[in-house]
Amino acid sequence: MSNIYTLLAIGGILGLAACGGTNTPLTFAEVSQNGEALADRLLTIPYTDPSSLPTSGGAVYDGYTGIVLDDSFSVGGELEMRVDFGSADEISGRVYNVVDEFETAYTGELALSNSIIDRGADLAVEYTFVVDMTGKLRADGSTSVVDAYLAGDFTGLDHQYVEGIAEGIVTTDGFVQTITDGGFVGELR
Repeated sequence: MSNIYTLLAIGGILGLAACGGTNTPLTFAEVSQNGEALADRLLTIPYTDPSSLPTSGGAVYDGYTGIVLDDSFSVGGELEMRVDFGSADEISGRVYNVVDEFETAYTGELALSNSIIDRGADLAVEYTFVVDMTGKLRADGSTSVVDAYLAGDFTGLDHQYVEGIAEGIVTTDGFVQTITDGGFVGELR
C-alpha cells in the first residue's frame, strides 16, 4: 500500500535512509541520497503478509522520515522504530536529528506512540500499521508542534524493512501547515 516510491520520484527530497542511529546529524542532502538508495532497493522487495508477522519478540528499525509542508518546505530526520510483536503489538520510537532543506538543525525529538498493527490488513487497500508521530521541535527561536502519524507496511519475507507515508499538520508559532507529502523508510538493525 505504501506510496514512498511516488513520493521520492516527485521531489527527490525526502531524507529516507537505512543506516540511521548516528549521533552526528546528517545534512539534508545526505539524508536524501541515502534514502533514495534504500527506496530503489525496496522497489523489487514484496510487502510482508501481515498475517505472517511474528507473535513474540521484537524488532528495531533504523531509517529516516521526511515531510513536505504545504508543497513548499521540506524537513527530514533520523528514525528509530521499535516494534513489539508480542501481546502488546505495539510500535514506539522517535524521530531525531531533524534538519530542513536549508540545513537548519532542529532541537527536540518526535515520539512514536499510540500504534495499531493490523495483522488482517488487505495490502491492496490498507496499511499494516499506524503510529502517531508527535512532539515539539525548535530552531531559530521558533517552536514547531508536530501532530502527525506514520502509516506503513513491513517489507521483505522476514519483515526486514518498514516503509510508508506521513500525514498530519505542523504548527509553528501559531501558523498551521499541512504535510502535503511525507514518508519513511527503515531497515532492521
